[in-house]
Parts: sequence; C-alpha cells; structure tokens
Amino acid sequence: MLVRGMRMVNTVLIGVAAIGLLAAFEVWRTGGAIYSLLGASIWLAPLFLTRQALGQNANAQAVRTATIANFVLMGFCGVGLLGGFVRGEAGTTANAAVARAVPVLIFAGLIVLNLRALSRRTQDLALAASSAISPRDAVFTIGSDVPSAPAAVSQPAEPPARGRYVMRHWRGQLSLPVSYWINGTLVATLLGMALPALGKLFGVSDSLRQLAMFSILAICVVYLSWVWSFVGIWRSAGRHAMRGGSTFWAYAARGSVLLGVCAAVGQMVTTYGPELREFAALAMGRDAIGEVDVKPSPNGEAVIVWGTLREGSAKTVLKVLDRTPSARTLILNSNGGRLLEGRVLAQAVRQRGLNTYVEGECSSACTYVLMAGVDRAATPNAKIGFHRASFSGMDSAVEGAAVKSMLDYYRKAGLPEDFVRRVSTTPADTVWYPSREELLRTRILTRVALRSEAPGMLMQVASRDALAARLKTSPLYRAFDQRFPGAVDRAAERAWAVKTRGGTDTEMGAALRGELKQAMPGVLRQASDDALTEFVKLLAAETNAARNIGVEACSHFLEGTLDTSNALPPVLVEEETKTIVMLLNSPPQKPRQQDPYMADAMMRVALQNLTKDQSRALTDKAFGARQPEARCEATLKFYRNVAAMPRPAQSAVLWSMYRR
Repeated sequence: MLVRGMRMVNTVLIGVAAIGLLAAFEVWRTGGAIYSLLGASIWLAPLFLTRQALGQNANAQAVRTATIANFVLMGFCGVGLLGGFVRGEAGTTANAAVARAVPVLIFAGLIVLNLRALSRRTQDLALAASSAISPRDAVFTIGSDVPSAPAAVSQPAEPPARGRYVMRHWRGQLSLPVSYWINGTLVATLLGMALPALGKLFGVSDSLRQLAMFSILAICVVYLSWVWSFVGIWRSAGRHAMRGGSTFWAYAARGSVLLGVCAAVGQMVTTYGPELREFAALAMGRDAIGEVDVKPSPNGEAVIVWGTLREGSAKTVLKVLDRTPSARTLILNSNGGRLLEGRVLAQAVRQRGLNTYVEGECSSACTYVLMAGVDRAATPNAKIGFHRASFSGMDSAVEGAAVKSMLDYYRKAGLPEDFVRRVSTTPADTVWYPSREELLRTRILTRVALRSEAPGMLMQVASRDALAARLKTSPLYRAFDQRFPGAVDRAAERAWAVKTRGGTDTEMGAALRGELKQAMPGVLRQASDDALTEFVKLLAAETNAARNIGVEACSHFLEGTLDTSNALPPVLVEEETKTIVMLLNSPPQKPRQQDPYMADAMMRVALQNLTKDQSRALTDKAFGARQPEARCEATLKFYRNVAAMPRPAQSAVLWSMYRR
C-alpha cells in the first residue's frame, strides 16, 4: 500500500516540478540566471527516479539509485532550511521563520516517506529473489524424495589491500569510516582552512604573475584532492555491505558524495572558474583590466602615470624613474587597479623620497601610491576615491582577507578608524570620494594646489607656430582671433618666449591669459547690458566656488592668478568659456551714456548691505590685501546684489563698472 501510494504522490509531484522547470526555462530564455533552471532539474530528477523504482518492473539497481537521489534531495532540504535561518534578518518574527520552514519540512517529510517506500520495495525484491528457486538449484539426498535446503551462496572475498595509503583509498580498500571521516571530512576541513590563507599571499610576493601561477596550482591541487576523496568514498561505500556494514550508511555516504560533487561544480562555476580565467591571464601577462601609460615630463622633473595599474605597471614605472634621475614628483591619474602593483609602487616612492601629485583621479590602488609621497598635493577638482578590494570570482573568505589587507594598510598609513570604517563599507562597484577637508584632515593630502603643477600640452609643442595652430583649435581662442585678428599669434609669441626662458607650463598659460586679459576691458565696454549681466552672474558663481575652496583661492581668483581650469568645478569652467565666447562674438555696441550722479547712487545701493570692513576691503586695495576674507565676502555680496537689481538700476551700476 505504501509503495503504490508513494508512486502516485511522486507522479503528482513530477507534474508540479515539470511546471516549475518550464517556468525556470522561460526565465532563463529571457535573460535570467541559469541557477533556477538547474535547481528545478535537481528537484525533478529524484522524483522521476523514485517513481520508476516503485514500479512493478523495477530492479534492485533502480531502487539503489532512487535511494541515493532522495538522500541528496534531503541534503538540499537541510541546507535550504539552515540557510533560511542563517540569512534571516534581525527582527524577523518567529511566525515568519516558521512560515519559511514549514514548506521545507513538508517536502522533507515526503522524502522520508519515499525512503520508507524504497526500503519496502528493497525487501519485496529480496523476498522475490529468495523464493524464485529453479529445479536445478534443488539438491536431493540419495534415497530421499525430499529436497534439501539450497546451499548458501558465499559472498566473493574482498581482494587484499595492497599499495600505498593513497592508492588504497582510491581503490576503495579502506573502511568507509576512514574514507569518509578522515580522507573526506578532515581533508575538506583542512582545505577549507587553507584556501583563505591564499589571501595573505597578496603581501608576500612582489610579482603578480608569480602569485597568479601559485594560485592556479593551489586551485588545481584542491580539486585533485576532492576527486581523490570522492572516488575513494564512493568505491568504499560500494564494498561496505560486503564487509558487513549497514546498507543505509553506504547509501548515505554516496549521497553525501553527490552533494559534494554538486557543491564542487557550483564553486567552479561561480568562484574558481572566474578566478582561474583571471589568474591564467595574469600568469601569461595578459591583464585585461586596462592599460597604463608612463612617461617623463618634458622638463624631466616628474614622471606621469596615466591609466590602470595592471600587472607589471610597477616595474614599468620604476624603469622610467631609473631613466629619469632628476624626477622628484610622480604625477598620478589612475582609477586604480591591482592592489599588489600599488603596494610595490608605493614602497618605491617612499624609498626614493618622491612627491605625489593628482589633477584628475586617483582611486583604489592608486591611493596607496599617493599616500606614500613626501609632499602630497592635488588640485581642487581632483578626485581621490576609496572602496573595498575586489577580484573576479572572489569568494567571501578570500575577499575578506583582501579587504583586511587593504584596511590594515590604511591603518598603518595613519588613517583614523572612522575613515577606514567608511572605506570598509563602500562596495567594490562604487567609489567614495572624501571631501577636500577630509583629505587634508587625515593627511592623505598635505596641501591643495591652486594652479596646475603638471606639464600639459603647452610644454610639449615643438614650435611657436605649432602652439598658435593648437590654440586656434580652441573655441575660446578662435573667437578671440576673429574679434582681434593676430591676437592668437601675439599670445603664442609671448608664451613661446616664456618657454625658451625655461618657464613652466603654468607660466606659459599665464602669458596666454595675459593677452586675453588685456583685451577683455574693451570687449566688456562694448557689450550689451544683457551680456554684462550674464558675466556678473558668472563672476558671482566663480567667486563663491573659489571661496568654498579657501580664502587663498578666493584671493588668487580676485587677482586673476587662479588657474580656474583646475581649481573651479568643471561646469563653471565650461560656463566661463561659453560666456567669454559669447562676449567675443557679440557685435560691439555703442554704450548709452548714464547720469553719473544716478550711477553713483545706484552703486551705493549695491554696497548697502556690506559691513564697514567689507566696504573698505572692496574700495581700499591695501586694506583688502590685509583682510582677504573680508574682501572675498564683500566681492561676492556685491556681485550678487548687482545681479539681483532691477534693470534701470543694474544698467547704471554696469555702466560704472565697465564703461565709465
């Protein structure tokens, strides 16, 4: 009755599982993960095998296969039940936990009934085999009509165990307890303890290629040991009954092996497979995370590192440094890369006593190098980013070791614990950019560079004509040359004179801006009121941005010496270019004469909400130089007041500012 009933139950469950398999296939076909499809297949197979084994025509082998499959399914139920409680969030109610557990327990109960039915089916098959004795098997005594009992069939003797311990386990000649608990469980535990130790290798070798080769070897050894362990347990379980052991434990051992094989395959797909691909590429010198460009500056005083710190980057940088003995600064523009490369390069920076400087970005592994510099500077627009360590296919144990290594490095560098904690909570696929104040407070930066200290395109031009040609590709200088023919050639001449005297890129840029600065008063004098209003609004926004950087930056901006392209936000730099191009392209207009008395009155209105010190700082140049903060605040208030005035009053003030 139990056998027939469970066969019907399994038929119904097969139908339910088949519907689930079709749904999982549809999800996978539309771009979903394949794991749901594999999971549905795993649930369907034992049900089908059990139904076949409970049929009238099933043999002992089919029953054994179905029994093992049900033990495997029971294992999955146990893992799912345990995982549900482990993943339970804090504050989950007891009712919610029970609601998650009930479906699993119900299915586990059905599996227990399947195992009972299969056990009953095994007894039926054994009984049928013992009663089916042919006349040839009957042994008659001489002179007797009564057949004697059939002679007992002796079990074949197990061949004697020979060879080394490793081969005896491989052939299944060791006892099942030794094969399972010693060569299976103990070996797996030791390997589980050894694999996280691979993470510590990130600080052992200076060669990422050597580390990759060692990691490939370690993973191969792990999987070979698993194959050796699984095969030995499977074969020993097949001989367990012959040795007088329990058939139940033999089936349980083989079910455990099947679970282990599934787990090993899953780890290969999700973890070790991606890691092997990454390690293989690194071992062959084919790092796919990006490229790095390293070259000395034109004046030989710096080495520029641009790109991702891939395998071999540290060695490349060191070669360039060796060829550039006069270099005192490492200019960084990198989104990160391999932590080991960053660590090796940082050590070289410390040993050589180099300075570090950033204009663009320095994130992740690049921060190792930045913090190793003696003088650590960055422009206000520079982005210094942090996040957790990551590696393709990294499991939780190895990831934890890599993250701990990174955090320990930051702690040894002197970063405060709250800063390190923030790094540890930033996922690897995002980047945290601390504020300028945080970077200075934690001494990641020793100062903020208010003007570019890196050689740019100006230092790399070969001649004055080449410089003029390059300037004319810029919308700003192209509009400047159209408004004042020959102005770009004059500006290039001034900048080239600076270069020939040995001047820096910054000094060449100042010479170029000087030519434009001389022309701007005439441009503003002939601009319309609408254009001048936009210009005043731009000045207010730029003054505010400079003030946010600091009083020194604000003073440099008001004096016209701030490198706005590297100091101010990019959106303001772009707006500045658009506004000046608009002023240069606007047709000159004859300014309308204003009443001087009215203009003075409106100017007083624009200054009325300034304090006494602010008014003096704005009108008295010497006092303003001694009180830069008051001068900065006064200028910002004045620009905002002018921008907000009604048009007649605003026109009078603009006339006083630019046309009087």
